[in-house]
Amino acid sequence: MEPPPQDTATLIQALQSITTTTYQNDPIAKSNLLRAVKALTERLEDPWERIYDAVFINPILLTTLKIATDITLWYHLDASAPQSYDVLASKTSTDPALLRRILRLLASSQVINEVDVETYCHSTYSAALEDPRGLVTGVQYYYHTPVLQHLRLPKYFAEQGYKHPTDPMTAPWKSMVGRPDYPGLRWQYLSEIDPEESLHFNTFLASMRKDQVPWPTLYPISDLIENYDPATPFLVDIGGGNGRDATQLAQHLSTHYPSLSTASIILQDQPNVLTSLPKDTLPPSIQPQPHDFFTPNPVRGARAYFLHSVLHDWPDDSALSILANIKCSMTEGYSKILLMERIMPARARDMDPRAAVLDIQMMCNFAALERTEAQWRDLVVRAGLRVVRVVGMGTYSMIEAEL
Repeated sequence: MEPPPQDTATLIQALQSITTTTYQNDPIAKSNLLRAVKALTERLEDPWERIYDAVFINPILLTTLKIATDITLWYHLDASAPQSYDVLASKTSTDPALLRRILRLLASSQVINEVDVETYCHSTYSAALEDPRGLVTGVQYYYHTPVLQHLRLPKYFAEQGYKHPTDPMTAPWKSMVGRPDYPGLRWQYLSEIDPEESLHFNTFLASMRKDQVPWPTLYPISDLIENYDPATPFLVDIGGGNGRDATQLAQHLSTHYPSLSTASIILQDQPNVLTSLPKDTLPPSIQPQPHDFFTPNPVRGARAYFLHSVLHDWPDDSALSILANIKCSMTEGYSKILLMERIMPARARDMDPRAAVLDIQMMCNFAALERTEAQWRDLVVRAGLRVVRVVGMGTYSMIEAEL
């Protein structure tokens, strides 16, 4: 039975009071609420509405975001000074009739705010697209690279007899870009052939993570501190990129455990990644160290070996090799491996669609996958390790393993 109108109005008012800041310090509650809201949308919509959104609205919205980016619309909108469509058309050197229609779609999709008839200003979301090294790089990357390639995916699987990819050296993306014989991996290709797209992706990834709650506040670091031997490195960040996670740990230790402010943290990645870091951006307790994680880890007996979203880039055989090259450097009864990864729910109905989409992308780009908890546990056991516990942290979980 449908609720009476006054109950519906009360419910809508309650929902409107929730904003991006309501759960900013509780990612688990935020994730649960978002899942519930999406489930509500699915229950309210008719089947044709769901299909229409998937095949018609979403692709055109991305295209429109790309056009808005190309005409520099984000730089001309103002949060405090609404402007009519014809004023914005003049500022962006765009035909007013064209921009009028673009703005309608953006406003109806809640990308920008319409404060009066055909008068617009920034929303929280469009304002975030104003930074050229921010989220707008996601529009540039995903329009040019994954989306255009994924259009070829049905033909690829038909030609391959609908076989599941398992080898990163023959991952689907190579055929989708017309380079089936390319000798390297996905990121090598982008770096060599399309460095601008590689930069867009890396910048987008960093901008998405910028406002996430620092991982040391979600995982019990105090458990690592207990029985820590200062003569050993506290943590090795393997494949740590720009050092964001390592820096968060260094700052957390300095603030909450001053006696450990100089505890050794090792940042490992490929030489070209480490040399690209701006000078003096890392805290003094972090030491960069070039390392290929398919070779034995040179740091022996660290308290923790940390990998953030590393293994999801690799199929099981490769992931097992990475773990084996850490295992040989661990001290039994002391060292731990911390895998900060997405864990796919066992039931698809409990799954964040973003994670399911990412799983398909991992398959296309690396013949890799997002794993369920059972798959993670199986992987760890096959590596000759033991899962100590799994700590939920919202979007990500920490899988703690030891010898």
